[in-house]
Amino acid sequence: MSEIARVLRAGGHLVFSVPNLASLHNRALLAFGRQPTSIRTFGPHVRGFTLGEVRAFLSTGGIFRIRRTTAAGFYPLPAAWARPFAALLPGAAHTSILWVQKMAHASEWPWAAYAQVLQATVWTTGTAGPVAHDSASHPAADPASNQTIGASATTLNEN
Repeated sequence: MSEIARVLRAGGHLVFSVPNLASLHNRALLAFGRQPTSIRTFGPHVRGFTLGEVRAFLSTGGIFRIRRTTAAGFYPLPAAWARPFAALLPGAAHTSILWVQKMAHASEWPWAAYAQVLQATVWTTGTAGPVAHDSASHPAADPASNQTIGASATTLNEN
């Protein structure tokens, strides 16, 4: 988002679409103990967003103003049948689509602090899977072996 905010001129527009984590079919999958389709373990999407959360994310810092919100898809219905349901219940549709306008050009983006945390994080693989470590507290990380050598680490908590 920082790069989009950097290159988009003030007054410019962005169409932002993202799979809806709270779509009706994802809710059903969770109810049966299954992984939501919008954030598959080896899928292309790193994070899941509900419609409300993506609105809050795009509004952070006042850089963008949401001009229009719509939705598409209502799985498992065919596209023609899904349109009225997606329009009526956008929070339960498959994909959230937001048209936003850049309102201001800031010298520091609200997402920059999070990006700095990610850049300063060394990812290693432990017995329980990937573990995040603060690189400052882990100067002896050996990237070639993908193993951390040294003392305890600070865990990165993501929400």
